[in-house]
Amino acid sequence: MLVLVLVIGFFEPSQQPSQSSAVSGQPLFRLPWSMADVIWLTRHGSRQDFVDADWHKTAERPHDPPLSAEGLVQAEQLAWRLEPEGITAVFSSPFLRCLQTAAPVANRLRLPIRVEPGFSEWLNPDWFPAPPQILPREAMVEHFPVVARDYSPQVHPTYPEDGETVLRRTAEAATGIAQAYPGTVLYVGHGATVYGSLYGLLGQSFAELERTLGAIHYCCLFRVERRNGAWVLGLCGDTSHLGEGKGGERFH
Repeated sequence: MLVLVLVIGFFEPSQQPSQSSAVSGQPLFRLPWSMADVIWLTRHGSRQDFVDADWHKTAERPHDPPLSAEGLVQAEQLAWRLEPEGITAVFSSPFLRCLQTAAPVANRLRLPIRVEPGFSEWLNPDWFPAPPQILPREAMVEHFPVVARDYSPQVHPTYPEDGETVLRRTAEAATGIAQAYPGTVLYVGHGATVYGSLYGLLGQSFAELERTLGAIHYCCLFRVERRNGAWVLGLCGDTSHLGEGKGGERFH
């Protein structure tokens, strides 16, 4: 039996996942149509706890690290790269490093950040002994005034998650947003966000995606566009806008 706690409204008690899809290698979602025409996806920039192994010892929220100094630079480089792409909506994981990555893009484009819990980090019990604490909603808006107050999330993740569950959860968020928001949208999240989103949009198995995507580097870019009712992957893991220290071989 699972006994869990609710953490600031983003994570909910877990339910048992079904035993299909990722395990069987069958794609979960196929979109016959969508309102969005182009979706950009990126992972957050370099995180502080991966460059300072002792950071968590004094952190108020040890499982919600900020960007490192290099990560802040990467976020600015990302914003510069995406400025001419006609992005009309920005969605971000509620984790601090993702909000810090999304903020320069949103500020440069004068767009709100819609915080999507469905794009949260993989709630892997090997990484987190309990649901991770992140910024409460009011503190989030205070730190990031560009965060939208009126956004209704697509999905609320549950703790704990196995690999199949996080793919399903992220795919549901990605496809739901794609159907609800027209134009060119940006998803900012984690390695799992990229995998799960493309899992849902492209209708490929995880094994197929693994062969295509490989490592998801910090602030790398993926671009999918809708053609004849189906999503097609174009740009894949591009880091040409970044300096030499792209990093990010670790999944989370």
